[in-house]
Amino acid sequence: MGARSGGTDNTAAGGLLVGGSALTVLIVGLLMGLTPFVLVPAVAASAAAGGVIAFMATAGQRRDMRRWQEAAVALSAWAGRHAGQSETNPAAFTGDWTLPASPRFVGSILAVGRPDGFEVGVSCYTQPDGEGFGRHTTIFVRLRHEHPPVRARWRFRRRFAEPVAGKLAELAVCVELVEVEDRELRIFYSGWPEALELEACVDGAVEVARALDRGDSR
Repeated sequence: MGARSGGTDNTAAGGLLVGGSALTVLIVGLLMGLTPFVLVPAVAASAAAGGVIAFMATAGQRRDMRRWQEAAVALSAWAGRHAGQSETNPAAFTGDWTLPASPRFVGSILAVGRPDGFEVGVSCYTQPDGEGFGRHTTIFVRLRHEHPPVRARWRFRRRFAEPVAGKLAELAVCVELVEVEDRELRIFYSGWPEALELEACVDGAVEVARALDRGDSR
């Protein structure tokens, strides 16, 4: 029902754009005293341009919805494999999860699970990025010990001591940022599943978390 309503709204908006463009050109042309020989093609061209713009906007919305659905399916499947839960609101999580209480755990699609004994969260979100909105994914891992805060771009991973820096070097190059704060590791990626190999990203984050905790226990 919601999808049908959205499609109807998009069609109506497209019709308004086409009609409004043509009407504007017609009014301006009449005020300028243009002859029908000039005015009629101008109105037709304006209507065609409005139609192209409306089509592109509708196609972009369909593409965005498809990507959202693909990411939602990927996160739900991942959560199912790891005794977890997938939601679109942090408040909707039930059970003894701690990551949904993190102020950073927000986004369009969220999931938690327990791979290899670690509580892991996944957040997919969009944010202004250059000329438009970029898609980003953050992997959260609940650490077993508290750590001093560290924040570094992936290329500056040497700010972390070994063996953590070595584990970070093994991550995908689409890592944007790595943060450690108290008992929380956050690894920020550019892109959403399915563009990202979610399982591999989580496995890499867990290895970094294990190295952090191992180094702390020494």
